[in-house]
Amino acid sequence: MRVENLAVGGALLWLLLLVFSSIFLPGASYLFVWPLLFTLLGIGYLLAVEGEISASVKKLAVISVCAIPGIVLIAPLTYLILAALTLKNAHIVMILVTLLFGLLIPHLSYMTAPNKWLFPGMSALTGLALIFAAG
Repeated sequence: MRVENLAVGGALLWLLLLVFSSIFLPGASYLFVWPLLFTLLGIGYLLAVEGEISASVKKLAVISVCAIPGIVLIAPLTYLILAALTLKNAHIVMILVTLLFGLLIPHLSYMTAPNKWLFPGMSALTGLALIFAAG
């Protein structure tokens, strides 16, 4: 299982939401079209230069630029929905956050490259700290 496989799986969910919104909410389908298009361009670039090790900084720059439309479109929408629904219904907003993280899957390989244990360990530590802070 490679990062590209996970990224295409995340893009598949965006594609399903794009089809659903195109049928039932045509005016809102742009929220799924542009992030999906740029993410697929970034994944395509990663697959095209798969063998080149020296282009890792260039790969990171390309996938970071490809993630910008998703962040620009989804982050303000997340804030507006959270403001409209209040904290009592914050779990609904987390669906959008999870979708946005689906676009950022290719970045995981660069975050974990130096130390493979660091990202899962810090995620678990942060999760435990948040659980204790909430309790």
